[in-house]
Amino acid sequence: MVRIQTIVILREMGMSLTDIRVVLNEMDRSRTDTVAHYLEMQRSVLYTKWIELSHTIRSTEYIIDSFDKNGGLADNELMTMSGGLKRLQEIRETTHTHWDFDANATSFDERVLTVTDPWAPYSGYERVLNSIVEYVCPNEGESGLELAIGTGNLSNKFAAKGAEMSGVDQSFEMLRQCRIKYPRIRTKLGNMMAAPFFDGQFNFVVTSYAFHLLTNEQQLLSLREMDRLTVNGGRVCIADHMFLQDRDRLATMERLKRDGNDKAIESIEQHNFANLSNLISWFVQHSYTPKTIPINESVHLLLAYKENSY
Repeated sequence: MVRIQTIVILREMGMSLTDIRVVLNEMDRSRTDTVAHYLEMQRSVLYTKWIELSHTIRSTEYIIDSFDKNGGLADNELMTMSGGLKRLQEIRETTHTHWDFDANATSFDERVLTVTDPWAPYSGYERVLNSIVEYVCPNEGESGLELAIGTGNLSNKFAAKGAEMSGVDQSFEMLRQCRIKYPRIRTKLGNMMAAPFFDGQFNFVVTSYAFHLLTNEQQLLSLREMDRLTVNGGRVCIADHMFLQDRDRLATMERLKRDGNDKAIESIEQHNFANLSNLISWFVQHSYTPKTIPINESVHLLLAYKENSY
C-alpha cells in the first residue's frame, strides 16, 4: 500500500514512470541521497513550469487589455509575441552543462584559491567574495539568496553576519559539498533562470563568477529572475568579469595579443563576459539604482537597489 501511494504521489508531481521506477529501486536500496536528487530535479522542473505559466498568464492579461482598450494588438506586437513563449522555454532548457561542475566539486575550493591570472574565471576569489558582503551590507535576520551557490563560500560569509541564506545550483555534487560544509544554509537544485522559490522572498540576491556561463539571452532571463525574487527596497549584486563597453572588450583583446597573453585571450573567448553598460541600463529601466565597483583589472561588482513601491 505504501508503495502504491508513493507511485501515486510521484505521478501527481509529474514524474515520469521511468524516473519513478528508478526512485523506487533506490528507495529499496536505502540510497536516500539518490532519491533526494530525483525529487529535487522534479521540484526544479515544477518551478520552471510555474514560472513559464506565470509569464503566459501575464501575456494573456496583456492581450486581453489590448483588445479592451485598442481592439487588438499591433502587427509588431504580434510578431514579437509569436513563438516568444516557446523560445523562452528553449532558452531555459539550454543550460551550460559542459563545464562539468559535478566532476570538479570536491576540488573546487582548492582550485579557486590558487588562481593567479587576472582573466581566469575565479580571479581575486577571496577579495571578490569579501567585497560582495561589504557592499551588500546584510542586516541581522535578513533573507538572502545566492544563485549558482557552488560550495557555499559566499553564502557562509553572509550567514556569519546574521543573514538567513538560501542557495541554488544546477550541480548536485556542488550542493552536496555545500551541505557538508555549511548545513545551516538552505539549498535547492535549480538554475539562474528558474530558481525554485516564490516571488519576493529575499532582501538581497547575489551571484559571483557565474553570470559569464550564460548566453546573452540567458543573462536577461537571469536578471528577470533576480528581480522576481527580490523584495521592493531590496538589492541585487552581480560580481564577475565584465567589460564597460564593447569597445573595451576589443581594446583589451588587442592589448593581450600584443602582450602575447594567449591564456587570457582564450578565457575571454571561451566565456561570455557581460557588457556592464548594458546591465546598468537594464536595471535603470526596471526601477533600480545601480552602482559599480571595480575590484581588479577584470572583475567588477554591480550593486543595484530596487525601488520601494507601495
